[in-house]
This record gives sequence, C-alpha cells and structure tokens, in this order.
Amino acid sequence: MLEEFLLAHSEWLFFGVIGLGFGFLLLRQHLANKAPEYIASATVESRRLGIAGFHGKYSSGCNHLVTFRLNGPETVELYVSRSEYEVLTEGLHGTLRWQNENMLSFEPQP
Repeated sequence: MLEEFLLAHSEWLFFGVIGLGFGFLLLRQHLANKAPEYIASATVESRRLGIAGFHGKYSSGCNHLVTFRLNGPETVELYVSRSEYEVLTEGLHGTLRWQNENMLSFEPQP
C-alpha cells in the first residue's frame, strides 16, 4: 500500500523535498543576515588564499582571507573580495566593520 502511494505520488514527493531544501537554505541565509555587526579598530596582520568553501561569500576557486588584529591579542579572520584583498596590505591600520565571517568595510586611518 505504501509502495503504491509512493509510486503514484513520487513527482510530488520529489518537488516537496526540493521545496523544503530551498526553504531551509532561505531560512539559513535570513538568520545569517540577522547576525550582529561589529566595529573595532584593527590592523591587517596577514593575508592568505584558501580553497573555496561552500560557506564562503566570495568564491571563484579560492577564497581571499585577511586576518585582522583587534585591540589586544584578539584576532579575527574574515572573507574579503578580490579587490579588497589586493588593497589590504599587512600593517595597514583602520576601522573594521564585519558580520559573521565577512568583512563589510575597512576604513584606513593615517
């Protein structure tokens, strides 16, 4: 009986599973966008290229990652775009704004 039901409604089950997966991804993205934003004075400590991951904001075969030293011993490694990666050099000091693992802006200070 169950097998007959599954065979008769397999296309609806397939689209239902796809719809639930899509809904889950939308909810996950919504919750990620609701994460708090942080602002701190920071210095660029290092830069590196990482293998592109599923969760990376910017991925084109590799992720551009920059490590910032905040006030004190605390550091944070963030995803940045390729153009931002090229501008951010080690030792550059400024005001950093980020959310989750993504840099939102960096304003250099003289």
